[in-house]
Amino acid sequence: MTTTRLFVTEDAKISHDGGLDISPLTAIFQAAQTYHIPFIYQVLLDKSKKTYDLSARLATYRPEHNYSGRRGLAKLAEQGHPLDLSRPFEAYNVTTNHKGMTHKHWDTEYTKRIDGRDQFTASYSYEQVSAYKPRPEVRREAQKIKEIVLGKKEHRRLLNGNASWDPICKHSLNRYGRFEVTPAQLKPFVEVVPLEWTTNPWKLLSGRSAPTFNTHEIITTSGMTAASLGEGTINLPEDTDGVANKGSVQHQSLGMFVIRTLTEGGDEAEEVEQTSESVSDCLLYPDDQYLKALDCPVTSDIVNGEFESKTSSKPSKTLANADRANVMDRHALFVYENEKTARRGYKHLRSSFNTVLETGLQPYNRTDPVRCPDDRIPIVEGDVSTTWQLAGRESLAASADGKVIASGPADADVGTFDWDCHFYREVDGIHRVETEDGDCVAEYRSNDAFTAEWTRVKQPHLPTTPDYLAFSTIAYRDEEHNELRLYEPDESLRAAWDQPNTEGKMDRHRNAMEAFCEERLIHDDNQDNGGDGDHVIYEDLQTAFQAWYDYRSEHEPPSNSVIGQVLPEDLKDAKTGGTDNTYKYFDGWRWAIPRDLDSPHHPDPATIEEADPATNTDTDEDATSAQPQSPMDDREDTSGNSDQPANDS
Repeated sequence: MTTTRLFVTEDAKISHDGGLDISPLTAIFQAAQTYHIPFIYQVLLDKSKKTYDLSARLATYRPEHNYSGRRGLAKLAEQGHPLDLSRPFEAYNVTTNHKGMTHKHWDTEYTKRIDGRDQFTASYSYEQVSAYKPRPEVRREAQKIKEIVLGKKEHRRLLNGNASWDPICKHSLNRYGRFEVTPAQLKPFVEVVPLEWTTNPWKLLSGRSAPTFNTHEIITTSGMTAASLGEGTINLPEDTDGVANKGSVQHQSLGMFVIRTLTEGGDEAEEVEQTSESVSDCLLYPDDQYLKALDCPVTSDIVNGEFESKTSSKPSKTLANADRANVMDRHALFVYENEKTARRGYKHLRSSFNTVLETGLQPYNRTDPVRCPDDRIPIVEGDVSTTWQLAGRESLAASADGKVIASGPADADVGTFDWDCHFYREVDGIHRVETEDGDCVAEYRSNDAFTAEWTRVKQPHLPTTPDYLAFSTIAYRDEEHNELRLYEPDESLRAAWDQPNTEGKMDRHRNAMEAFCEERLIHDDNQDNGGDGDHVIYEDLQTAFQAWYDYRSEHEPPSNSVIGQVLPEDLKDAKTGGTDNTYKYFDGWRWAIPRDLDSPHHPDPATIEEADPATNTDTDEDATSAQPQSPMDDREDTSGNSDQPANDS
């Protein structure tokens, strides 16, 4: 929408013109009333000692008042806006974004012909080109001036309660979008105009409805004082056990935005109070399993909402939130700060592990340390990250500097493994390094000194399901428009087999099957299950491939009969079990992620606090853990095997 904003030049002063026959606001409102023009007039004030910083804007909503492109630029530059604020406010030494803005950057002409058609020209002016300002820079400035004159960005700021203005106005045009007035000078800008409207102009307007505002966050946070020594400490609870960190201001701001947007969009959304238990950030109760605000279906009647700000760079944090939803049989909505972090989050949810190895896969590292039954933490010397390898149900091994330091069954607690390394514990404030037998190797009084020489071993993140996309929706905050948008993967994230130029449906299915097998199946020449154990059942492969295909492509997944035609040569001959020819399996193959792996490191539904809006949530910060925390818990992983994949750094 084209919006008019008042500006003042640096050398101009707001006058006290009391000799006008009619106040500027009365003139504007009477004109709007006479011609049934829907409008929004907005004044934002910021008090500064004895004066006010003022910002004033006007948006009219008739379609013919909405200017766009170079045609609209030429028309505004030559004829102005019908309800340009500069006309009634001219006596107060102010101007607007429609008046005198283009002469240094654009050459414009506009003519209305007798037959109703118009002729216009709007071309770049290069009078400012010099050795210090080349043509490309002049054109970039001209484009910014065009946006300012058309007022589209101003309209979004009006709806969001944002009083900022473009710096180019100050640097190139000597115009300021916020100006100082005294209390006596407020009346022309904020006067109450006693007009009685006999019609509703919004109802008379075809194709448009009254705008909605997104100023809740501005209003609720306005006037808050900065924290200072002694403030806010009177009403702290005596016992803070069970109270979790609510997260950073960034996390809380994102949460407020998401809940408000979903609620205004027609969905029922409730924030969940933070506690030390494992809970989501908010709860959604969509009608008929459909989110109205995002116009998308979900897979459950209750949806876990997760606000991912700092966790966007920590795969294990995002996947832990997904695991929680999965074990509760709920859909999960992940909301990120911007499109870039949503892209990263999509990659984490699409692949629930770090990379595929020849013998299995490498899971991500969690942020929590391994804890042995005696509460000691395995540690390795130096700044070394532990690498975990998962090979079926039988083998989960930890390596440091290429040396295996522990191994055991995948369904066992890694703390019970036999560890070939040193151990850490804190005794009376002393950071103590011990051998397996408990002999002291070194002691440190400073946590910094300790963490400079040793690194804790982190737990592995073992996925609860091979595919989190099946029950996840990814959205992000569009910072420019301050809107909540669904994330759509760009072309670079689409698989090579799913690009639009892929020739032939069967070729696409065949290439997809090859990619699926590389990601989900491990070939083991020494494995011979004879129909028992961890082999791959043909029916399971069909189901898993169709689900995998469905959440990675806009095309329909192939039918079972087609799947049989596109299997790799190594999987063409499926064996049958006994006399039941319908039971087919692939010998010498196993799932990279063991199906239905029962690991003690998976979230336990019994320990997850039920989603009661009056109690709960963990945050994107490290929430208070029920277990005692090690001083090393805050140590960052700096190696390539950290929580964040190398290509996301």
